[in-house]
Amino acid sequence: MKVLANKSDIGSVWGLAYDTRTKDIYTSAILKRHIGLPDKDGDGYGDIGVIYKVNRDTKSIEEFYRFSNDDAGTIGDDETRRLPETTDPSTDADAFDKVGNIGLGRYWKSLQMGKNLCM
Repeated sequence: MKVLANKSDIGSVWGLAYDTRTKDIYTSAILKRHIGLPDKDGDGYGDIGVIYKVNRDTKSIEEFYRFSNDDAGTIGDDETRRLPETTDPSTDADAFDKVGNIGLGRYWKSLQMGKNLCM
């Protein structure tokens, strides 16, 4: 198995799309309890509204698209959520009621409920 990205690069993700022409892989950040998200823009929030593009050959990772915090919602960064660096226990109380309600989970939920989605 070839590792293309680590948690520190993109955090928790969901879904993959592969471009056969460019060999790029697309994936999106998603909120999972007890799994952190990077804070690449330094705003104090985990990067929940990001779609990443990963080049399979070079392993380069770039933000393909970033939703605003107003559109995606917010969750504190790993330090604010008191997520440990190791496998120590955590409660991650802030994420409890936000899973599926912020980030791209919010948009998929809207689609499943039959609502129109425009980006």
